[in-house]
Amino acid sequence: MDIKRKLKHGSYSVVITVVFVAIAILLNVVFNMLFGNFNLRFDLTERGLYSIEADTAEYLAALDDTINIYFCSTEERFTGLGIEFSQTHEIAKRFAEANRSFTVAFTDRLTNPAFAAKFGGNLTDTNIVIESEKTGRFRVLRESEYIIYEFFANGERIPESQAYEMYMMQWGQFVDVDVSAGAEQAFLSAIMFVADLEPVRVAFTQGFGESNYSAMYNILHNNGYVVEEINMLTAPELDPEIDFLVIFAPIYDYSADARARVSSWLDNEGMYGKNLLYFPAPEMPETPSLDALTAEWGLVTEYGHIRQSNPNFAFDAEGYMQFLTITGDEFTDEGVLEAPLVGTFIRPVTPSFESVHSIVTSVLAETLPGTITVFDPENYTVNDAFVSAIAMSRKTRYEGLTEFSSRVIVFGSPTFFFAETLMTPQFSNAQFLLNIFNDISGRSDIASQVRVIPKSFNATMFDITAGQANTIAIFFVIIIPLLIIAAGLVVFFRRRYK
Repeated sequence: MDIKRKLKHGSYSVVITVVFVAIAILLNVVFNMLFGNFNLRFDLTERGLYSIEADTAEYLAALDDTINIYFCSTEERFTGLGIEFSQTHEIAKRFAEANRSFTVAFTDRLTNPAFAAKFGGNLTDTNIVIESEKTGRFRVLRESEYIIYEFFANGERIPESQAYEMYMMQWGQFVDVDVSAGAEQAFLSAIMFVADLEPVRVAFTQGFGESNYSAMYNILHNNGYVVEEINMLTAPELDPEIDFLVIFAPIYDYSADARARVSSWLDNEGMYGKNLLYFPAPEMPETPSLDALTAEWGLVTEYGHIRQSNPNFAFDAEGYMQFLTITGDEFTDEGVLEAPLVGTFIRPVTPSFESVHSIVTSVLAETLPGTITVFDPENYTVNDAFVSAIAMSRKTRYEGLTEFSSRVIVFGSPTFFFAETLMTPQFSNAQFLLNIFNDISGRSDIASQVRVIPKSFNATMFDITAGQANTIAIFFVIIIPLLIIAAGLVVFFRRRYK
C-alpha cells in the first residue's frame, strides 16, 4: 500500500508539474501571438522615446493615403549607427501601426540605382524618403532633421559652428551636447507636406538685401507648407499659384518694376486671395517705393523705434526689447494669449484709415503703457496712447456670401520671427505666426493642431518612471511569489490529505 500510495502521489506531482509547464508554454505562445500580430509594445522611457503622441496617431489614422517610408540603407547598416537611429526606425514603425496603409522599408541605395535616381540621385545611408502614392510628392529627410544636436557652453546655447571652433581649439571639454529625437516631428512634417491635396505655397523674396529669414522659413517648412524663394531681380512675374509672399527686412528699396509685380500679384486680376507679409528693416533705410506700396493699402511705417520706459514690460535697460499685447480677435484662436509676444527695435506701423471702399485696416498687436517713439537721440515722442506694432489691411470681394480677400500685414520688426523668439516656448511668437498662416489658408483641420516637441536622448538608455518601477516591483516581487506560494500550498494540502 505504501508503494502504491507513493506512486500515486508521485504521479500526481508529475501531472501537476506537466500542467504548470504546459500553461507556461501556452501563455508564452499567446503573448508572442499578441505581440507579433497586434503590435503590443511597452515604452518604459520616461520621455516616451519609442512612442508617438496621441494627436499624431489620430492625424495619421485619418489619412486616406498610402505613405511609404523608405530608409536608404540596409536595416543592419542604419540601426547599427547607434541608439538614435534605432529609435528613428522604431518611430517609423509606430507610424505604420497608426495607419495600416503606411509601409516601412529598407531600400539600399547602393544596390538599387533606380530607387536612388527616382528620389534625386544624391541619397546617403542616413537619408529617409517619405512618399505619398496619392499625390506623388516626396520629401527626403536628412539626418539633422530627425536627430537634433544642440550645443551649450557655460550653460548658454551656442551655434554648431562655434562648437566646432571650440573643438578645433582643444576646448571641447567646455562644450555640452544635447541630442534629441526629432523623428516624430520630421516624419509628421514630411507627411503633412506630401499628403496635402491643396498645398499652400509660401515664397520668400530675395534680391534687395533681405535679412536672414531661416527660422521663419524652417517653422513653416516643418508645419507642412511648401516654402520656396524667389529672386525679385530676375523673376519676370510672380507665380499666381503662390499664396503668401514674404518680404523680410530688405535694406534696399524696391524698384518700380518689382513693386508693380507685387501689386499685380496682390490684385490677382481682381480675384484677390493673395497675402503679403512685409517686415521693414530695423536699420530704417530710405524705402519710398515700398512705403508707397503699403500706403496704398492704408498702412504707414514710421522712421523711428519704439522704446519701453516701463521696466515691467521691457527686457533691457534701454527698453528696445519689450512685451506687446495682441489686439482684437484675429489669429488668437490657438494659444497666443497665454504667453507674451516679444520683439526688439520695433518701428511703429500705423493704419492711415479704418475703411476706404473695399479696404479695411486693423491693428494686430500694440505696445503696453509706457512707450516712447524715438526718431533720433534728440527727437522723441512720449506716447499717451498705445502704439501699433503690427497692422493688417484687407481688400475683399464677394461671390454671394463667400469672401475672397487679399491681405497686407506689416510687422514693425523682423525680430518677431527670429530664432531666439520662435524657439522660446515662454513667448507666443511661434504660435502667432502659425495662427496667421493656418487661419488665412484655412488649414483648420487636425494637421494644424498637431504639435510635437523633440525628446532628449540624454540619460535615457533605459529610463522608467517611478510609477512604472513600482508596478514592475509589485508584479515581480509580490504578485508572482504569492501565486507560486499559493500553488505550492494547494499541492501540499492535496497531497497531505489524500
